[in-house]
Amino acid sequence: AKNSYDEIFTYQVYIPYTENYLAQRQCEKDIQEYQDLLAQTDYQVLKYMEGLYTEEVFTPIKEYRQSLRRKINETRDKLRDLLKEEQEAQSNN
Repeated sequence: AKNSYDEIFTYQVYIPYTENYLAQRQCEKDIQEYQDLLAQTDYQVLKYMEGLYTEEVFTPIKEYRQSLRRKINETRDKLRDLLKEEQEAQSNN
């Protein structure tokens, strides 16, 4: 008879990412990037509100911020669609 002992094995499991999952991650990354860019221009909005920027100077900034918000909304819609597709695929399995 032998004394009992514990053995510990270390192993790795390969779980391939689906295209849908990778697209979701990219959308989340893009949204964060757009929000960071938007936050970088917040101080310019305050300067405009305090009268330090003229309408002429602020117009391109405002258009840039609007385009960022538009991109955020479009990317959120895309992410929502991807999540919906994933849920449908899981319910079919």
